[in-house]
Amino acid sequence: MWGVVAKDVASFSRRFPTLRFYNFKCMRNFNISFFLSLILFPLFLGNCQDEDFTTDSSYKLTLSVDTLSFDTIFSESLTAMQRIMVYNNNNKSIRIDKIYHESSVKCFQINVNGKSGSTFNGVELAAKDSMFIFVQAKAEKSGKDDPLYVLDSLVFLYNGNRQDVKLVAYGQDAYRLKGITIERDTQWVGEKPYLIFDTLTIAEGATLTLQPGTKLYFHNNAHLQIKGRIIANGDFTKAPIIFRGDRLDYIYDNILYDKIVGQWDGISITKESSGNIFNGCIIRSCNTALCIDSAEIDPENRRVTISNSWIHNTKSVALKATNANIYAYNTIISNALNANLLLQGGEYLFNHCSIIGYPRNSRYNSSVVLSNYELYTAEEALIPLQKADFNNCIIMGTYKEEIKLSGDKEKGPFLYAFRNCLLKSADLVKEGVASDTLQEGDHSYPFVDNIWNENPGFVLVDWDNYEFDFRLDSTSAAIGKANSALYKEFPECRTDLYGVDRASRDSSDIGASLWVKEVAAAEDKK
Repeated sequence: MWGVVAKDVASFSRRFPTLRFYNFKCMRNFNISFFLSLILFPLFLGNCQDEDFTTDSSYKLTLSVDTLSFDTIFSESLTAMQRIMVYNNNNKSIRIDKIYHESSVKCFQINVNGKSGSTFNGVELAAKDSMFIFVQAKAEKSGKDDPLYVLDSLVFLYNGNRQDVKLVAYGQDAYRLKGITIERDTQWVGEKPYLIFDTLTIAEGATLTLQPGTKLYFHNNAHLQIKGRIIANGDFTKAPIIFRGDRLDYIYDNILYDKIVGQWDGISITKESSGNIFNGCIIRSCNTALCIDSAEIDPENRRVTISNSWIHNTKSVALKATNANIYAYNTIISNALNANLLLQGGEYLFNHCSIIGYPRNSRYNSSVVLSNYELYTAEEALIPLQKADFNNCIIMGTYKEEIKLSGDKEKGPFLYAFRNCLLKSADLVKEGVASDTLQEGDHSYPFVDNIWNENPGFVLVDWDNYEFDFRLDSTSAAIGKANSALYKEFPECRTDLYGVDRASRDSSDIGASLWVKEVAAAEDKK
């Protein structure tokens, strides 16, 4: 045998003389038999043996899942891949006669061993081996407002056996918008979601009105630019208006992409825009949720009013405003990796808000940052902070200092006040800044009747699963400590974020929501 091998190697050398290493004559100083046994024997052995395929029906494959679910997918949009693992844990190889779709529904795309198709014949899987099958979904338009249930099966036939994996999806038609400018007054309703690519612009002089239940899904880096005006009037508990990313799948086995920061860019409000309303809205998982450019302040016309809403989980600042006038009440602003509030000059009023920094990822700023000049720029231009009032608010987080006062009173007005709030800051208390001598309209001693560095007592803070519920539980220091007279001056604050009447109690609670015994009890049972 080895003579035949040597002869073949010599013949190969003559046919390819430039491959000098393989010239048989040059190998005369080596032990030819030993060398060839090391290099060539495994190859000959592999060619001489046939795979030991079983036809015994008792030998079964193991599938990693019995159902592969894509939840809701947008029509005509290809999803990310999901994976099925097929294991042959037996000591003999199995030849799969056929892998195919059972349904004629054209929704799921299959890739087996690097090849795409709908039917695969004679797929071999060696003993103690495994293979990947990748599945994507792309639903056709249904012409309906409600999601359409799609069911298929991926079937495996071999040795008289039949196994399958159920493929499940809900196809949702959507209005697809790319590079659109709204140039006249327009109303959007909540029957179907709006899928937004690139930048959606509301032109100067135009108003976009969003009805309760409207959902805006933004593709990666997509952006809403408001030069005109937006009026988003939702119902937080029944039909909120949602601004979020368009990824509906999971980044980890139990974590949706929607819980991850930076899924889309955010909302910007230019200097031309005023009179914007965000009521009953949820804005989440973007870069900067709201960025309001500097403009001349009109005391009779607020740039933005935010009420009964939740701004959550942003990669940078949640609400960044420069020389703006903003009113926010019954609103949670939470889990920004930079500041939740970055206010540079202007006039601001926050009543019954919960401003909370408990993100799962690392943070790099306090929850509230106030300044009378433009931060993080070379010019540091003076922008007077005429008013930043916080009444019955919670400002809490994982930092020791959740309030950063970055202004310079010598440069100009730097006026703020915190009344009847639950606050976290060791240094302000230590330095004696906290005071009870605030008089009406006086910002000289801006801290009055506050609670410092005590337990906010939230219903749920689950960093492992990215789950947060910032309603109060029974341990909260905020219970019964609010100024109950506030809603008489501001009647819109009479009910909390969830519609509970503050006037129905002898005392009110600090923050966006009242403590409700049934809510905390239900969470404890989970």
